[in-house]
Amino acid sequence: MNEPRKIKLHRLEKAALAEKCHVSPEYLRQVLTNPKKRPSPELAMRIEQESGGVIRKEDLLPNFNWFLLEN
Repeated sequence: MNEPRKIKLHRLEKAALAEKCHVSPEYLRQVLTNPKKRPSPELAMRIEQESGGVIRKEDLLPNFNWFLLEN
């Protein structure tokens, strides 16, 4: 069974990241904490980019074949 992701951001950091990623803070919270709530690959890449790599796309979608999108 998947363990919950442990990504800790301050409430204001989450709000700013959500705005940059064009999602609601609540949706971002779910994506970051609920292993059953998975973002699209595009959103996972955007979260990684906008977080400066603090949140990795591989942590958000561990079973996704990132090699296909990167090449």
